[in-house]
Amino acid sequence: EEAVNAPVEGDDDPTAWLPDELLLLIFGFLAIAMVCARVCRRWNKLCQKVKVSETSITLHRWAHFRKGTKQPIHWVGNTQGDTRGILALALGHNNKLYSGHNDGLIRVWSIEDGKCQQILRGHLSGVSALAVGPDGTVFSSSWDSTVREWSGISGDHLETLCGHAASVGCAVAGRTNLLFSGSDDTTVKVWTWGSKPATCIRTLVGHTGHVEVLALSPKQNMLYSGSGDWTIREWSVPDGTQLRTLDRIGAAVSSIVVGADGTLISGTFYERVTIWRGSDWALLHEIPQAYPWDQCAHGASLALGPDNTIIVYQEKTFSVWCIRRCVRLAALTKDLDCAVRPRAWWHSQSIPMKGWVRDEDGKLYTTSGLCGSITVW
Repeated sequence: EEAVNAPVEGDDDPTAWLPDELLLLIFGFLAIAMVCARVCRRWNKLCQKVKVSETSITLHRWAHFRKGTKQPIHWVGNTQGDTRGILALALGHNNKLYSGHNDGLIRVWSIEDGKCQQILRGHLSGVSALAVGPDGTVFSSSWDSTVREWSGISGDHLETLCGHAASVGCAVAGRTNLLFSGSDDTTVKVWTWGSKPATCIRTLVGHTGHVEVLALSPKQNMLYSGSGDWTIREWSVPDGTQLRTLDRIGAAVSSIVVGADGTLISGTFYERVTIWRGSDWALLHEIPQAYPWDQCAHGASLALGPDNTIIVYQEKTFSVWCIRRCVRLAALTKDLDCAVRPRAWWHSQSIPMKGWVRDEDGKLYTTSGLCGSITVW
C-alpha cells in the first residue's frame, strides 16, 4: 500500500518502498514475459544482489506449469554452516554425498558422520542438478547457464562447460566419458570429458520447451529427455538421432526412469505418474495423484527400486509400487526408523524434484529443500 501511494518524482521507482523479501515473492507470481521485460530497475538490482545472471532471468521455475498455476521463487541466503536452500543431491565415491544449493554452493558431506567436509564455490546462481561420473568426477548444472566439472577426490574445479543460452536444469553422466545436459534454451547437449578441454560433440534439437529431466536406458544406448512442452523424446546416443516422441503426457515432464526391460515411467508437474510399455509406448498403468493437481507444489519424482519396483515421491509422500501390477507395496512415513544427517527428523516442506537419491544398499537420502535438512532412511 505504501508503494502504491508513494509519490513518484521523475523516474523514481515506487517499488523501492517494498522490502526485498516481499518484492521477490511478488515477482514470483508474475508471468515469464513480464519478468523477462525487467519490470523495473529494482528487479535488476535484486538480480545483482542474489547473483542471478541475465541469462537466467527466465528462471525455469516460472515455467513449471505452462498452462496452470505458477509457483513463487524463494531466495534463501546461505552462511558457511547453513544447509538451507538445497536443490539437488548426488551420491559420490568414498562415502560422499553432494548437495547443490540455491546460492550456487556445493557442499560435500561424509555419509558416515554427517559432517560437511568441503564447500565448492564457482557457480553464480542456483545449482539445479548434480551428476557423478564413473571415476567419481562430479558435474553440476546451474541456472547461470553453465555446467562445471569437479574432482571427486580433491574437490578442485577442473573446467567450466559453456554453450547453453539459458539456465541448465538437468545433467546426467553415462558410464563412458559422455555427459548430457538439458537447458531452458530447449536443447540437449552431449559433451565428452576426461581430457581437457571438454567438448560439446552434439546438440540435440527438437523440444519446444525447457528441458527439465534426462535419463539413460539401462544399456545407455538411448537417451530420454522430458520437457515443458509436454513431451518425452527418445534419442540414439551414438549418433544423436531422434527416434520417437511421446506426446500423450498431458503436462510438463518432471521425472523419467527406464526399467530393465525398457518400460518407461514418467512423472509430471501435476504429479501424474504413468507407466508406458517400452516397445510401443502403449499406456500400461497410471499411479493416482496424492493431491489434486492445483495443490501440487513440485511435481512427481521417481527412482527405480529393487525387484521391479519404483519409488514415487508425490507432495511429501514416498511410496513403493510394483511396476507390473501397479500396486502400492509400502509408504514411507515419519513412523519409520531413520538416521538423521545432519540435523533433521521429518520434512515439514516439500522435497525438490532432484532433492533425493537412493544408493545401492537401499538407503534413501532426502532433503526438505528450503529448510535444508538431509535425512537418511
